[in-house]
Amino acid sequence: MGADDDNEEPPPLHHLLHLHRLLHRLAALTSDGLSLLAFKSAVSDPLSALSDWDSSSGDPCHWSGVSCSNLSASLRVVSLSLSSKNLSGYLPSEIAGLSFLRRLNLHDNLISGSLPPDLFRSDASLRSVFLHGNNISGGLPPTLCDAPRLQNLDLSRNSLSGALDGEVLRQCRQIQRLVLAENRFSGRIPSGIWSALTDLVQLDLSSNNLDGPIPPDLGDLNSLAGTLNLSHNRLSGKIPPELGRLPVAVSLDFRSNNLSGEIPQSGSLSNQGPTSFLNNPTLCGFPLQNPCPASKSNPNNPSTNPEARSDGGLRPGLIVLISVADAAGVAAIGLIVVYVYWKRKDRNSSCSCTRKSKLGGGGDRTVTLCCCRNGFPAATTTDDDASDGGGGEGDLVAIDKGFKFELDELLRASAYVLGKGRMGIVYKVVVGSTGMPVAVRRLGEGGGGGGGGERYKEFAAEVEAMGRLRHPNVVRLRAYYWAQDEKLIISDFVNNGNLASALKVKPFPTNPTTHYRAPESRPSDVYSFGVVLLELLTGRAPEAVASPSTPSTSSSTTGEQAEIVRWVRKCFDEEGPLSEVVDPGLLGEVRVKKEVVAAFHVAMACVEADPEARPWMKAVCDGLERIGG
Repeated sequence: MGADDDNEEPPPLHHLLHLHRLLHRLAALTSDGLSLLAFKSAVSDPLSALSDWDSSSGDPCHWSGVSCSNLSASLRVVSLSLSSKNLSGYLPSEIAGLSFLRRLNLHDNLISGSLPPDLFRSDASLRSVFLHGNNISGGLPPTLCDAPRLQNLDLSRNSLSGALDGEVLRQCRQIQRLVLAENRFSGRIPSGIWSALTDLVQLDLSSNNLDGPIPPDLGDLNSLAGTLNLSHNRLSGKIPPELGRLPVAVSLDFRSNNLSGEIPQSGSLSNQGPTSFLNNPTLCGFPLQNPCPASKSNPNNPSTNPEARSDGGLRPGLIVLISVADAAGVAAIGLIVVYVYWKRKDRNSSCSCTRKSKLGGGGDRTVTLCCCRNGFPAATTTDDDASDGGGGEGDLVAIDKGFKFELDELLRASAYVLGKGRMGIVYKVVVGSTGMPVAVRRLGEGGGGGGGGERYKEFAAEVEAMGRLRHPNVVRLRAYYWAQDEKLIISDFVNNGNLASALKVKPFPTNPTTHYRAPESRPSDVYSFGVVLLELLTGRAPEAVASPSTPSTSSSTTGEQAEIVRWVRKCFDEEGPLSEVVDPGLLGEVRVKKEVVAAFHVAMACVEADPEARPWMKAVCDGLERIGG
């Protein structure tokens, strides 16, 4: 035999044996295994995350990222989870062959191409699809909502484009989470479809190129919780008052749009903070510091006044108008002179304060009525005074001697709103040059009409009784204000603590770890409550899910409380078993499962990363009461 004989091709029998072994391996694989191998061939795997996906193994249930369940008397693939594996490539249509696949989790990879329409076919078992953080392009497939069990769809942070097809989305009646943020969708938000999405809990369409008005029927999303996020788009027009029908626990995020007009103050719209409406140049009204402009035109503007003519002399009508304006100016100057005169006289009088400016204590009485009627000081209250409902223009009553307060500061204090509820609005006001903070509760209408005097006497008696109380758990009352149109109660400003600091059941020191410390503000208090609620629901302290190497010191407490939030959010995003998250003591009865999940939704809304996206405590309480009811 020559040397060339060593390089000859194997005989045909070897080919047949090799082909036989290959066919034997493929025959040993299930249909699920073949679909997974098709996916492997469609992607690049630089981190070797799929190294154990081998056709020589007849059981794909042992492959990395694959979970199976015993269905139809055989093991079938129900979950494919390969997040953050640096996979690139595309989604092959063969992946739709995983007919029992419930959860597809490929987020934060480099997958491109379009979504295969067969993935959402009507016989699919898909419940959750997490493909956020990739580079998927194209539009939403028309079969998107054909999958009858699809509940969670997160396609955010991709390159999807086109319009949002209302007829497609209308069929998503079973969807609970629809997250399409940070894509390239354009056109209008479809209207007339949202009342059909009765189970929708989360809707996020932020950071796209959507334009046009906000659909009023978004207010029909009765199951919505957390945040309705439409920020960073090109939406225009007025905010529909119908959005006030949304549940009170919902936080709205309409930042960075082109919305205009006055913000409606109805229902859940009245519970929002100013950050929800920022960067809308022509939006006005509470809670923004941008007042709505007056609608009246200026009669002295030559561009709008037909009486003004540039060709010749002045018309008689304009002459009369100028004369009236001059007379009004003289009258205004006279009023200013009279005001200054009475102001100086009030300062020199024996009255401890004026009706409109200062509230504070001179005099010998503990409770002093600070009202000066017609320039004459009234240092005491008579039955005649009380009979008029507490004064026509308002009585300022100081309960503490030496305490001074500028009433005008109350009217300028809307930027320091602390809370808003059924009993009115609470402001934080810094008093004058002393820098002393006080809390001012604005109760609304304070009397007027029939029975005003009786209401005034009852109110004054109750407030004065409260002012005499001295107890460490009762906030000290400083003063109050009564008028026909509103009542104000001024008390010490007390920084809020958290629930962990208030719960003390052992008289001896136990040296507990302080789980959460934050600046005293409404959003931080809501976040603190959310962390405590997560502890109650999971049965775990923050350090129990933190890294074991992290020391339990005050410097690490913020990291610990953030860790429990990230841990719970990850478990829900990946749809892990509920038993791994919930305290076993809460799952003793099957019927409480729905209530526990609802409580988790409330807790996760409280710990939103954006402080202004967190609900008000009133909304949190209402949500928990509905769960308990």
